[in-house]
Amino acid sequence: MNVFQYYHQFKRLAHNEMSFPNTVSIVHKLQKALNELILSADLYSYNENIISIYEEIATLLLFLGWPDQVITLNSWRELYLSHWIEFLKLLPHFGQQTIYQYLLYRLMLSFCDMVMRLQDQVTHELPPPLQGLLARRSIDFLLIVLLNFRNINPRLNFYWVLSSKVQEVSFSSTCLAVSYSTCNNKDGLPGLQGVVHSCVTH
Repeated sequence: MNVFQYYHQFKRLAHNEMSFPNTVSIVHKLQKALNELILSADLYSYNENIISIYEEIATLLLFLGWPDQVITLNSWRELYLSHWIEFLKLLPHFGQQTIYQYLLYRLMLSFCDMVMRLQDQVTHELPPPLQGLLARRSIDFLLIVLLNFRNINPRLNFYWVLSSKVQEVSFSSTCLAVSYSTCNNKDGLPGLQGVVHSCVTH
């Protein structure tokens, strides 16, 4: 199956009382399909759709992997979280958070590989407005995932590996303000809101 077929399987999770092993299996298969797409020429035709898939998987894994408090983009909560609220209530994710954190770690490595591959062709394949959108959404994704891994105490090796990987992802010199919320994961309500000013240069 291709990445979009696995994505539809993933979306159907929200409407089923899926077990923990099935959830992990479907997310793993979707990640594998994304990795295969990254290596294909089709990536350039689907880059915006693919970024959305990464964002939605990350949203679910953040709320599964950080059972007490999670940092998330306001836009991710608005776009994706409502689809998964009932699923998050049903799935017994407490005690399994390290598995979900590992899945998010693998997802972020894959996302970095995707961005670097897109950037290989960015000046030839993508119009300037789309280049800016790619940079903005990529920075959002990398920053939010890193913030959540940084907040794990003691910090996991994942954090240091991801920090190093992010350094390999280069953008044209730009400064962005990223709006985020710190949510109480027990009820999904937004807590402290803030803005991170992210400056990324070559």
